[in-house]
Amino acid sequence: MPKVVVKFYTALKDKAGTDRLNMEGATVGQVLSRVAEKLPEEARSGMFDGSGKVRPRFTLCLNSTMLDPKQFGSTEVQEGDTLHVMPPIAGG
Repeated sequence: MPKVVVKFYTALKDKAGTDRLNMEGATVGQVLSRVAEKLPEEARSGMFDGSGKVRPRFTLCLNSTMLDPKQFGSTEVQEGDTLHVMPPIAGG
């Protein structure tokens, strides 16, 4: 299976206790399932809903392409790809 770098930003990075995880999976959906298994509870519950889906307020990009949440399960990843996970940004 391809190895992918999953990068976390802002508050999610702090809750995860790291800015990245090295994960394996054939699709974005598989990678996200493995991410859910590795994250501490606070980060996991903030990123994923009760059914294990990424909360809609998060933006995910594979390399430089923004992803449609409906296509996570079918979007294939390649060795060395980077999956960027960006939580909502608040400000004023």
